Amino acid sequence: MTQTSEFLIEEDDLEWLRENFPDLTYKEGNPGKISGILAFGMEYIPDKKRIDLYQFSKKSKSRNNLIHDKYEIEINLEKTRDSIWPQVYETGKRIPRKQDFHCYGDGNLCLTTSFEEVIYSQNGFNLREFMTKVVVPHFYSQSFHEKYDHWPWGEYSHGVLGLLESFANIEKHITFYKKLDVLYKICHQSSLLDHYLNSKTNPYSVICPCGSLRPFSECHSEAFKGYQVLKKFWNDVLLNHIDRQLAQNYLDPTNILMIQGWRQ
Repeated sequence: MTQTSEFLIEEDDLEWLRENFPDLTYKEGNPGKISGILAFGMEYIPDKKRIDLYQFSKKSKSRNNLIHDKYEIEINLEKTRDSIWPQVYETGKRIPRKQDFHCYGDGNLCLTTSFEEVIYSQNGFNLREFMTKVVVPHFYSQSFHEKYDHWPWGEYSHGVLGLLESFANIEKHITFYKKLDVLYKICHQSSLLDHYLNSKTNPYSVICPCGSLRPFSECHSEAFKGYQVLKKFWNDVLLNHIDRQLAQNYLDPTNILMIQGWRQ
């Protein structure tokens, strides 16, 4: 077993990597890295909401959105504060370094929202699942967009609106304390707590935080669903079962160390 920071990579996973992605090489170090050419084949079947993966050299009988492609990548196997996954970089400069393409200036990719990371990683980091459920689908979506000028399965908005949209989809799958983490992250990325969660205004009269001056429910309807769920959690669960001041302390980053014991 190879340990890199907090990531554990089994030897049989490395063997699987060599078999399925022979142009990628694992390099030990601090941190360790996986780099080289990611060659893949993938088919997205919208009606069944299913993806099928193929090795680059193999063909599929179906031609329903099947794409074979290659990218130059590097996977940094060091855990960071910003993500519970390794950082993935597109090093060939094929993907535009723009937010609309989910790619930062240094080639670091925004693979998904931090809340979805929680769902995929509930049983810990697994290299095979990370590659097949996250990395390859992300690069497939980039190739799909390059070919058809739209994303295969839609995309989340940027910033706090995207966090709310993803929260609406996953809130039933995360624990009470993970929902507190959601509150912490969202409320410190915007003024959502003061102006929205504590507001007594009819939710359908709330103005969208994107700045459009349109009703939140009409402007970003999916994010509005997440807002409604989060507001209900704040009012009906958090404040009814936990001391309000303790909850407010939790949401204050300067007091995180003080209440770590309570979080357990």
